[in-house]
Amino acid sequence: MEAVLTTRRATLRELTSRVEELEIEVARAAARRTAQREAELREAELREAELGEAEQRGSEEGAVEEGASGGTLTGAAAEGPEAPGARFIRTGVTFEGIASWYGPGFEGNLTASGDVFHRAGHTAASRDLPLGTWLRVSFEGRGVIVLVNDRGPYIEERILDLSEGAAQQIGLTGLGWIQAEIVLPR
Repeated sequence: MEAVLTTRRATLRELTSRVEELEIEVARAAARRTAQREAELREAELREAELGEAEQRGSEEGAVEEGASGGTLTGAAAEGPEAPGARFIRTGVTFEGIASWYGPGFEGNLTASGDVFHRAGHTAASRDLPLGTWLRVSFEGRGVIVLVNDRGPYIEERILDLSEGAAQQIGLTGLGWIQAEIVLPR
């Protein structure tokens, strides 16, 4: 009987050690995923800044004119689904509805995708869209590119919860009727 207990204790120590190793691997993978997502978000913010500059110039290199029915491409961009030099490809898949924003109480928490939430980032929560979906969200003529990385909003009439940074970028201070288009990064 003592030999059986000794064997079980040794097995338990081995299993405990393996569990600890796996927990370390999971933590490292989560850290890598978070770092990758943060890099993608920084890149998206840079792309959005470039797109915003092109819109302000009214150039044919990706100017987007926002109307009540969503976005329509202008200039040379009107010939196809994407603007020359643009960092995101327009899909033509659009929707609209009420959006809100969230941030202060969620800073540093994990999102549904496992990313760390940063209220100044350009992210969004959706009940329906797959995590990892990129959107161009427009409100009153201003646009922002966001990554869907969380779930919500949990108020039925609303379709998106934007991070505080994304909401500020487009001037959304409370609730607002937004237009959104699914976009694909190049």
